[in-house]
Amino acid sequence: MAGGEQRKTVIEAGGRNLQYWRDLWHYRGLAFHMARRDFSVRYKQTVIGLAWSLLNPLLNMLLLSLVFGTFAGFGQDSEVPYYVSVFAGVLPWTLFSRALTVASGTLLNNAHLMTKVYFPRLVSPLASAATALIDALISYLILFLLMGVNRYLPPARILLSFPLLLPIALLGTCLGLVIATMTVRFRDLNNLVPYLLQIGQYVTPVAFSMAELRERLGGGHPKLFAALYYGNPMTGLETAFKWAALRGEALDGKALALSFLWLAAVAAFALLRFRKVERTFVDIV
Repeated sequence: MAGGEQRKTVIEAGGRNLQYWRDLWHYRGLAFHMARRDFSVRYKQTVIGLAWSLLNPLLNMLLLSLVFGTFAGFGQDSEVPYYVSVFAGVLPWTLFSRALTVASGTLLNNAHLMTKVYFPRLVSPLASAATALIDALISYLILFLLMGVNRYLPPARILLSFPLLLPIALLGTCLGLVIATMTVRFRDLNNLVPYLLQIGQYVTPVAFSMAELRERLGGGHPKLFAALYYGNPMTGLETAFKWAALRGEALDGKALALSFLWLAAVAAFALLRFRKVERTFVDIV
């Protein structure tokens, strides 16, 4: 370092000190390297390369459009082309689900590295979350393409959708960290994650609006509606993203505030659990 200064890393039993968080900053270069590695490895030696990051949300959009649009009849009276509306919901959900998936497997998938060298283990899921953010930014190409093909002019507030990507990625990462702390002892739990995300996609306003759902329920079942609406941590962020990207969507400030409360609570719990398991992880693996 400059002036001959040397930085020492002190690993204390339990690790309950500020050194860990200083190390997290000092190892930011490692996080960047891991994110770049994950991004390049995923598309290396593939036939269509980066198109894979576009193909997944596109196929998901087609499936949801078929289920909710063709079969269930959602989006019939909307001023927004239904495919555009669905993809505007798929984009943030894909980011959330990918961040959750990679974070939930971070301890087991990187065990070979974590058992050999020291670095703050949070570096790995944060690097994966950065890769998921890059994929989400690439997916905007399809969103804008669909808008262009349908001659749909988005509102100027679509620019607000970009900063919403960060809390969405953080929510997925934090929930994934909670699962990661449990999969260390219960390996089968990791196999349930894709199924849980698949179910979650159908109870989150990805391919429909909550106003449409309430109308379908005939104004009844208030407890069921409240559970689906406010009990889902992604509802507020999902609806806020669609409000920013599309005209005619309403912003539910209460749902958005609840999503941020969910994020704060899950983040605090995830960090406490992760730091606790991190100290005994090597012995268990």
